[in-house]
Amino acid sequence: MKTTHPVLNLAKAHNVLIAGADNQGISAILDSLVRSLRDAESSYGLRFVSITPESAKAELEALNMEMDERLRETASTRPPVFVIIKDFDTLTVPSDTRQEEIERAGEFYRLILRLAIKGGRAQIRLVVTTQSLSPDAITMLIKVNFPTRIAVRTCSSHDSRLILDSPGAEDLTGDGDCLLDFMGRIEPFTGGEFVME
Repeated sequence: MKTTHPVLNLAKAHNVLIAGADNQGISAILDSLVRSLRDAESSYGLRFVSITPESAKAELEALNMEMDERLRETASTRPPVFVIIKDFDTLTVPSDTRQEEIERAGEFYRLILRLAIKGGRAQIRLVVTTQSLSPDAITMLIKVNFPTRIAVRTCSSHDSRLILDSPGAEDLTGDGDCLLDFMGRIEPFTGGEFVME
């Protein structure tokens, strides 16, 4: 009997959250996804943006402005934009209790969430990763607006439920094998099967 393997079509995935324990394959999955986007960059005319901590504020503000411009256009022909934010929790979760740090994290959270909520209509999609398996990082609003979720191995079923609303990721072997939640269906997945239409 022929076995089939799930393929994640990035054109239909909208926003993607990749999460799990440290050193369990998030980087391998992200590298595979980035290679897929790089291969499609010239063929499909898409843009690829990788957000770095040093320039995150300026880049996120510019993307929000571009999103607003695209939404005002009646017939936009601008290419799709894929935005990669690695360890997004370092931007959105305060590192201490100082008021300025809380405000800084809150502003990043607002900018990212605004892109996640409205960006799909402007052909702007987000891919974020985190190893911080905490409700402070993976909030309910993040989960709602990142409907495609990939979980690598977690330390507990509680952590798996935080990502997928289901246990199972705690039983993975690591090394990049994962569970994919796409359109409400959870399937085993490996990091090398991303395609563009």
